[in-house]
Amino acid sequence: MATSLAISPAGEHVHAALRCELLTDFSQLETLAPEWERLFAAVAPAGGMFQSWPWARAFWSVHGRRLRLCTPVVFENGELVGILPVAVRGRTARLLGDPYADYNGMLCVPEHATEAAAVAIEALLAEADFPERLRQRRHVTFGYTCSATVNDGAALRRFARKHALVNKENRLKRLGQVSMRHLEDREEILTGHLPRFFELQISRQALMGVRSPFLSADARAMLRALVMQLDPVRELR
Repeated sequence: MATSLAISPAGEHVHAALRCELLTDFSQLETLAPEWERLFAAVAPAGGMFQSWPWARAFWSVHGRRLRLCTPVVFENGELVGILPVAVRGRTARLLGDPYADYNGMLCVPEHATEAAAVAIEALLAEADFPERLRQRRHVTFGYTCSATVNDGAALRRFARKHALVNKENRLKRLGQVSMRHLEDREEILTGHLPRFFELQISRQALMGVRSPFLSADARAMLRALVMQLDPVRELR
């Protein structure tokens, strides 16, 4: 089925009943934060918190100085129905949150997913202002898949019975009683535990011959930003 797209002098993109705007300043995206959160709550995306507004805000607070926002937002009758969070660094456009997010993609109401994705991508192509002969040479690449399991209880019980995990549990039991608690205070997390977490993770990776991502100041700053932006009682946990 043929689709129509009109581009106005102001840079708005119109696709049937949908209207797409390309945001290039993060302050513009911040004004849509309440609508982003409403859309996130309504859609409950498979990507979970990786597609939430606090996650995007935390990422931008660390990396925004080196990026140019290029995010299409799609409306139907003035209501936000889709966001394709994209930022450009150099000659590469990536989804916001890359490479930290396990899952990422367009946040959109299901009934408009196909059309909204079409107008959003058209808006990105128009922004690049490439001639048609060069657009044909553009490549869209995908990173890697991320395995997941449905938390139905049975699957988690099978994982818990794995030989390697049982061995570790038995070794801990021989050392004494092990207790666990959830950290719910931001200051305690930031000053009392996060620095030690970085040290332990870096050491453990080194023993396996792997370079820890937390050797990067940006990766450490990203985790601190998430502690500040996410609710420690619910979202961060």
